[in-house]
Amino acid sequence: MTIQAPPEVVWNMVQDVARRLEWDVRTASAELLTPSPIGKGTRMRVTYNMWGFPLEVEMELVAWSPPLRSGVKGKVRNSADTVGASWNFIQNSDGSTTWTTRPVFTARGPLGWFREQLFGRTTAYLTAVSQRKVKRLIEAEYRYQPEPLV
Repeated sequence: MTIQAPPEVVWNMVQDVARRLEWDVRTASAELLTPSPIGKGTRMRVTYNMWGFPLEVEMELVAWSPPLRSGVKGKVRNSADTVGASWNFIQNSDGSTTWTTRPVFTARGPLGWFREQLFGRTTAYLTAVSQRKVKRLIEAEYRYQPEPLV
């Protein structure tokens, strides 16, 4: 997803736990479990709404390189299932940012493969919807001024 704002602006929006509900259509709630400032090792609880059912995940930030990259890993409550994700922010020559995200869901048990396929496809779709929402929010809030061509 290319957003007409520098990486710092995109980073600040998507890493702000208080603003997560504004753009992440999967998220029903998000809270920090460790005190600020946010960084590697920070823990949080995120409750996702999947098909009307709450899915609570405790996550830890395992990668933190502002404003270029972050990554999380976590465990689904009352389950052996795990989640992970990485977010990468690349500054383009025109001053815009390309934000890529890679969610990973690993399901355990006899129906694990089926659940991975179901959740994986749903998560990929909802992630794309959420990224479009971030793009609209940021581009409405940030006055984009392209770099002059040399």
